[in-house]
Amino acid sequence: MLAQLLFHRVSALDPGWYSGIFPFTLAWFMAGALAYHAYVRLRPRCGEPDVKRYAIAATLALALLAAAYPWLPFARPLYLCAEAVCLPGVVLLGRSNPLDKALGDLSYPIYLVHPLFMIFILPTKQIVPVVLSIALAYLLTVLLEKPLDLYRHRAFRRIRRNRSMIQTQVAAIAQSAKRFSSAQTRRVCAEIMP
Repeated sequence: MLAQLLFHRVSALDPGWYSGIFPFTLAWFMAGALAYHAYVRLRPRCGEPDVKRYAIAATLALALLAAAYPWLPFARPLYLCAEAVCLPGVVLLGRSNPLDKALGDLSYPIYLVHPLFMIFILPTKQIVPVVLSIALAYLLTVLLEKPLDLYRHRAFRRIRRNRSMIQTQVAAIAQSAKRFSSAQTRRVCAEIMP
């Protein structure tokens, strides 16, 4: 983090360019890992008043920092540090919110489709690509992802049901195999289970 801050001060390059260099990003990945471990420790205690207060304060602090971002000195490092500290609280607060689940379901489809609209519709107002990205992501979720997920679950249940039927048949064969020789048992098993 310190190297990135120093490079930010002495370099005339755009911060977006050098923020992708591995040593500069490693600290942010480690901060995310620490935030996850803090969340795991706080999750069983989410009903306690102190944890609830932390979750509300963390969410408000992150919202205020996001609103003040353009006017903050060292905005990116400050915001990312605050995000690592506040993220467990934000996740704890959003877990039971249905809007949070809906936005979470749309996050990956938005990630997939937003470059299309940002590249082709960039000269227009920024709200147009945002709205189009969200609309297409919603359509992809409703028309493609949810039906495929439902099909996958049904197929998995069918495979489990067939597997249990096969196991029952194998058990029945094993019981009757006591009467046959081993060669006859292998032949019967080969006929039933290819």
